[in-house]
Amino acid sequence: MNLLLNLRRAAILFPDTPNILSTLKLISEKI
Repeated sequence: MNLLLNLRRAAILFPDTPNILSTLKLISEKI
């Protein structure tokens, strides 16, 4: 599991989300 890849993917999927913590929450929920 590559967190950097997930973060990059999340940044592409959610470009309007300024809060990284909320993005991490979404990622951890999908795992």
